[in-house]
Amino acid sequence: MMYKQSPKINSNEQRLNQIHRNYVAADYNQNYQYSLVDPHMAQKIMIAYKHQKIEKKPLVAKKIKMVDPFSNKYQRDINSFAYVYEAGGIPCKINYNTQGNMKIQWIPDVNIQTLPYDPVLVTCFNGLLEDVHPYLAIATTAIQFMLSNEAAQEKIIQVLPKLVLPLRSALSSKSDKVFGSALKTLMALSNVVGSHLNKYLKLFLVPIWQRQNHQVFGEQIRIILTVLENNGGSEVFQVIKQKIPTYSNF
Repeated sequence: MMYKQSPKINSNEQRLNQIHRNYVAADYNQNYQYSLVDPHMAQKIMIAYKHQKIEKKPLVAKKIKMVDPFSNKYQRDINSFAYVYEAGGIPCKINYNTQGNMKIQWIPDVNIQTLPYDPVLVTCFNGLLEDVHPYLAIATTAIQFMLSNEAAQEKIIQVLPKLVLPLRSALSSKSDKVFGSALKTLMALSNVVGSHLNKYLKLFLVPIWQRQNHQVFGEQIRIILTVLENNGGSEVFQVIKQKIPTYSNF
């Protein structure tokens, strides 16, 4: 028996149609060709099969935000963290270990004691708003590095007014990843500057209150509020209580 060669298939839609035609032919041969007496009725059934609608299920693909190397989105905004980092304004680079985990490596000649926190730390706080990998991770890691310097408290207090607004904006973000990084940064900042953060607490408490019942962040928020109270002194309890009535330090 000679078989006719199938035409070349150039698209997924053509491939799906070809599969459907093969199914119709096989189904017809099996169920109707040898059992139906009336050939005209068999022809009508064959035509009916061919006109059946094909149910196409949409393909659902999980999209991960990544940097597009050909996009000029960040290049248009000279104040963005991504632009400053790509231009070499943040003295660090990304390295990956054998397991593929990302690690931030500071340039060898960088001295944390002489590193200008304004504008480097201020720029990194603006980076908390980045939701595209790897900029958020770079900004968060750089912030933790600069906040952990024991001799940096005075420099951080001096630039504190410039850190408040980007941190509040990150806490107000709808992105769980951005919000989570902002929470960790707020805790680290409170541990460094202590009561100097008190006059800005109301700005942070509103977006935190909106997430206090979140399944993921609920317990973390409770811990951070306790840290803010312990670092800020007795007056902080009333400030938190005014914005978050359900708060308790017990």
